[in-house]
Amino acid sequence: QVLNFKPDAIVFSAQGADCFNMISTLGRLGWTPAKTPLVLSGACIDVAKLKAAGELAKGIYFQGTAGGSALQPESAPTARLKLESQTYLDKMKQYKVSDADINKGFATQGFYMFMTIWDQMNQMVATGKAIDPKNFQDWMAATTNTHAFFAVPFGCADAPKPYVAICAKAIAITQWDGATFKTIEEVWDGTDLVSGTELKPGP
Repeated sequence: QVLNFKPDAIVFSAQGADCFNMISTLGRLGWTPAKTPLVLSGACIDVAKLKAAGELAKGIYFQGTAGGSALQPESAPTARLKLESQTYLDKMKQYKVSDADINKGFATQGFYMFMTIWDQMNQMVATGKAIDPKNFQDWMAATTNTHAFFAVPFGCADAPKPYVAICAKAIAITQWDGATFKTIEEVWDGTDLVSGTELKPGP
């Protein structure tokens, strides 16, 4: 049904297994990334499965706050992101995480979230604020263009109305070239596409 619709592009997000089941199915029906660009969320990242998919995965785009470059320090666009990417890889090895799990999107996203919270709480303490739920809520609500661990900046004070919970409007876009992730957009904000509109769940 998706291919019969003749889409200009396909955007999909799910857990890794579902993403690659879809890629396999589309491939059997004649789809390739060159024919119809495919954009997946960072949750779909699984390096082992990308390599196993071969040519069928080459050219797939990934979007998310952390992006695929978190797995490859040498591809990080800045020195700070390179350091943080290497920290992730080193610490996950130290914690005895399997290679398969290290190279999954959920692992990078979970790690970056915990590290960002840890960083923000340390900054709170440095200003003399006590760590409690109300102080942390107020602190996060006031953030603007704030660094997140190997990720795009976030800022809850910058959230577009009425979506006050969207503290990270921007995303990073990478592309799998068959062996590595290439950064296409280090920081991209597409919220202007829905400016002045109110998104509602279907149907």
